[in-house]
Amino acid sequence: MTRVSVATVLGCVVATMSLLGQQHATLQPDQIFYNGKIVTVDPGNSIHEAFAVKSERFLAIGTSAAIRAMASPQTVMVDLNGRTVVPGLTDSHAHPWRNAFRNLRGIDVTGITSLSELAERIRSAAAKAPGNRTVYATGSWTEAQLLEKRAPTRAELDAIVSDRPLVVFSGQASGGAGERRAFLNTAALKAARITRETATVYGARNSVPKGPDGEPTGAIIGSTPFPVMTVAARLIPIDDVRALWLQAQHELSAQGFTSIREPQVPVEIMRLYWSLWRGGQLTMRVSMGIDVGAGQAEELDDILRPWGVGPRFGDHWLRFDSLGEFAVDGSGLIDSTPALFRRGILTIHRHGWRPAPHIGTEDKYLDQALEAYEAADRDRPIRDERWIVEHVPQTRPDQMDRMARLGVTAVVNLAGYRETGTLIKNYGQARVERIVPVREMLDHRVNVVFGSDWSDGPNNPFVPVYYYTTRKTEDGAVLGPAQAITRQEALRLLTMNAAYVTFDETLKGSIEAGKLADFVILSQDVLTVADERIRATQALETYVGGRRVFAK
Repeated sequence: MTRVSVATVLGCVVATMSLLGQQHATLQPDQIFYNGKIVTVDPGNSIHEAFAVKSERFLAIGTSAAIRAMASPQTVMVDLNGRTVVPGLTDSHAHPWRNAFRNLRGIDVTGITSLSELAERIRSAAAKAPGNRTVYATGSWTEAQLLEKRAPTRAELDAIVSDRPLVVFSGQASGGAGERRAFLNTAALKAARITRETATVYGARNSVPKGPDGEPTGAIIGSTPFPVMTVAARLIPIDDVRALWLQAQHELSAQGFTSIREPQVPVEIMRLYWSLWRGGQLTMRVSMGIDVGAGQAEELDDILRPWGVGPRFGDHWLRFDSLGEFAVDGSGLIDSTPALFRRGILTIHRHGWRPAPHIGTEDKYLDQALEAYEAADRDRPIRDERWIVEHVPQTRPDQMDRMARLGVTAVVNLAGYRETGTLIKNYGQARVERIVPVREMLDHRVNVVFGSDWSDGPNNPFVPVYYYTTRKTEDGAVLGPAQAITRQEALRLLTMNAAYVTFDETLKGSIEAGKLADFVILSQDVLTVADERIRATQALETYVGGRRVFAK
């Protein structure tokens, strides 16, 4: 018989006890939330009373008694007092960087009456600014109110500031309807990479006026804000944008959002996001799409070749998503055609990216997008790449079948909720009754997610829950009641469906053990409150990875 020393036996016992202790420690929650209504949005839409969080993930979900039994002396115990908890919400189409640019406050030129007054305000403020920073002026003014009845020329701006970039915005840098303009001096044109060879900015027709000598006049013009925003992103000091973006992030957290898809992010803003991620300043998860103008199909090969990465590159805080909002929408404002759009889609596919085009109001534009997608699919199947179409206000059953077959996600917004009378006048009652037909899309097995298109003002995620479940518009009219969905389905559009479109369905989107602990404590039970109270639901607390990022 083999003899074993007492020391060896004791050593084994101590090692075993140590291992059991380590295993027990891994099961000790950092936080326990109990005595609540936990709407998990798991595959069975189960409801529980409590959950435990360990580090940044959900550890367990169950009854209050069972979960509280897991507590250690160090566990933080949170009594929910009957409150409803839902998974962290995702806005699948938001523009927080545009929100930052909307709120830029440079040299205030509001109320100027002449070009000489413009020059004096800028010259005085520029003298106090650091010598290497772009000088920029914002505020409400128009050429019509000036004594000269015209905008400043590049030469006049050079005379005000010649040693560094100067840009004067007519109106704000972005946002809203109507024409947007920016006026640049020579140094700003150089910094913005605009030369006599530059035909357009963001593919927008007539966006870079030229003088008789073929040189840019210094004006950037856009019937949409995109050309001016593109130039602004290249010129505005990033530290000015950083603070405003962090404020936008806080506003979204206060609404209950824990993740966003931002489909139009210039490279300069991507660098900002990377620096925020590196510095631990992101408190929401960002999937960013490279900003590609609608008329840039012929440039896409040169744009995409240097990247060497594609969608899903990154981590659960920050990753690449898509190319957007490359579009055909019939606006006539962009140099794009169905043929050019198709060429762009095939180029995107060849480089391993996925598109996220803006779809115009007419359903024929969705046909054009799907025809290009089908052409790409014939070259190499796209189903597992989860391609996207943005906005999709109108769609027919046959288009839904095509989307389902191709594995395409539809991002829908609040089309029809506001300005209903104008829509009916333009498109007729029958068509407007089927605007944003979420019920039909879900029944056709199309993955549907909500995107607000937010860049300013309130972004209440419970407005789409109200609209999609009641089909009531802002003014109380009922629009296409047959398209109504359940509240659980509406919540899923903002959670699990959204996680699927970013390839994160195993990481987030529901309250399940092992997933990231992103969740929101609500002011009322959104599943049972009266219809007219849905929109009054508020986030009391928002958590991302188990860390509270907002408390009301």
